[in-house]
Amino acid sequence: MKRCHYTHHIFVVLFVALFFFLTSCGIPTFYNLDNEIMFSANPRANSFTIEGLDDDRYSIKSKIVEYGATNPSVKLFYVLSSAENTLSDYHETLATQYRLSEVITAFNKYIRGERLNGRFWSPKKESAPGFYLYTNSSNTHRQFSDQAPLEGQYATDPIAGMLVGTFASFKGNDVDQESSSFTFGSFPQMDVELNFFNSLTHTMSFSLEENDEGHIIQMEYEGDTYLLRSYTKNLFPANKEGFVTSDTKQDFYQILKEDDNLYITIYAAIFGGKGSFTNMYWSPLKEVGRFTLY
Repeated sequence: MKRCHYTHHIFVVLFVALFFFLTSCGIPTFYNLDNEIMFSANPRANSFTIEGLDDDRYSIKSKIVEYGATNPSVKLFYVLSSAENTLSDYHETLATQYRLSEVITAFNKYIRGERLNGRFWSPKKESAPGFYLYTNSSNTHRQFSDQAPLEGQYATDPIAGMLVGTFASFKGNDVDQESSSFTFGSFPQMDVELNFFNSLTHTMSFSLEENDEGHIIQMEYEGDTYLLRSYTKNLFPANKEGFVTSDTKQDFYQILKEDDNLYITIYAAIFGGKGSFTNMYWSPLKEVGRFTLY
């Protein structure tokens, strides 16, 4: 009987210790806005709409308050390609292994996370690449990296891969604005904040503008204009000569510089911000626009 008495006390002590461990260290709390937000894109019209639900079943405003979260925001990505559906029609590996649909597949797997265990993202000091897909030195295609792979890590004969960039933005409509005025969106508010307490519906649209040196993407949102430059704050090339002298120091752009066409495809995802939860919430990525640069 005495041994049982001690066993009972040991069990109670262990239970209390476990309780305090869980409450102090925290049980993982996942933030998921999939049911509270409707995200519809119209790439042919170069626009998309995000609508927050607010009914008895799903309420974006209640969810934000419940989790003590900041407002969600939109993060924009882009890819340059010399074909409309693949990275290049003239490069066998790019044509067969690097279709533009792979951008969405990779984002949803590695950035959003298959279990909503999203990846933290932030820009570098002078540039803001989103992520890379590349063929490694063992000739395995579509390897993911959030850092530029180093020489020796990727195949060189030929080089094959894609750089998924993010935009540097400036709020205003002066297309001649200096690059130093452009900034990279970062945690916890990415490119454009979505204030669902002011409005449940948010629509953004894009157009392609040009100055004497190249193209710039213009975005309209709630009466405001945002100008978008490349992940290195450069303009987008308006001709082949402009492309060769811009970002082609990046190895994965070298493989496009000889092609006669260049397109930019724009993607968007919703980021959940920060609050009383342990995961990084990202919505699925969607294609939201495409332009012919030349």
